[in-house]
Amino acid sequence: MIEAEFGLPVVDVEPVVLGLNRTFKVRTVTETYFFRLCRSSGRTLADIEAEAAVTIGLREDATLRVARAIPTIRGTYVVDVGGLGDGTRRGLLFEQAQGREATTSAADLLRIGNALARLHAQCQLEGLAPRRRVGAPPRDHEWLRRLGEFARTPTQTIERIGTRLTHLRRSVAPGGPHGFCHGDFWCGNLRITDGFVTLFDFDDCGVGPQWYDLATMGWWIETSLAPQGCAAAWSVLVRAYFNQADPDPTFAASTTLWVADNEARSARFLVEHCDLAPELWTRVAHSLDSVTERACNGQLHILSEVRAPWELRCRCLDDDPAAAPDSG
Repeated sequence: MIEAEFGLPVVDVEPVVLGLNRTFKVRTVTETYFFRLCRSSGRTLADIEAEAAVTIGLREDATLRVARAIPTIRGTYVVDVGGLGDGTRRGLLFEQAQGREATTSAADLLRIGNALARLHAQCQLEGLAPRRRVGAPPRDHEWLRRLGEFARTPTQTIERIGTRLTHLRRSVAPGGPHGFCHGDFWCGNLRITDGFVTLFDFDDCGVGPQWYDLATMGWWIETSLAPQGCAAAWSVLVRAYFNQADPDPTFAASTTLWVADNEARSARFLVEHCDLAPELWTRVAHSLDSVTERACNGQLHILSEVRAPWELRCRCLDDDPAAAPDSG
């Protein structure tokens, strides 16, 4: 199919991700590409075409590059692939993102912060992006109830998590510029080589509050690094993104909200699309409980050196749940 649609002399095709989206490494004699079969629901043809358009429309420079979509021999980008057992899926072929996976070293975080700022400055991408609102909260907490069942977590704990999430969303008015967002900006979707950062996997891109991308990296730092190293890593990233300037006063509060939302988004994705062993569900619920507690108490590891007045509005939630809004 790839030879016929893209005119490439394929030597080998190897599955690398068999998840909601299926990704395959495609080798020719001289190049390596990645072919993604998009998930069978939740992605319209317009969404997929817009994602391809974003990779083509992104302007590269000395510090920022992108793994672009590859056109078919007809000049289009999206192909239909049938015979998969679950109906026809749409697919895209991408260039390989060159380099190694990004790390949380100071040198990498400096490059990542600069690259994200350059991405957000490209106003033309907003007109190319899918009509998706990045950072929108879930419509309800039904997924939380299901998580409690899967993890065999006490109802009181699940209700407390829902109350925290609702309280944060009602207490914090996010700030920052509005525009194009990658939607899933973390080290796994970046490659670094020769001093520049290559971006890929724009499957969740759209339009929304751009600090959300930065907070997604913050969430990954918060949940991946040892607590004592989080604040220093976050500081390097933020200073690079803001070009050494001090962030807006609303930045810490916005970050706290979106770190909690990213943890909730991750858990919700697992609930809606994955089948895990009981002990893994327990870990998911415990992590969500821990992150939302730290967020509501103003004790996120990445913000351990930041103190802001808004924290006082969230601090007593766990001591007096009755004082909090309903979880909906």
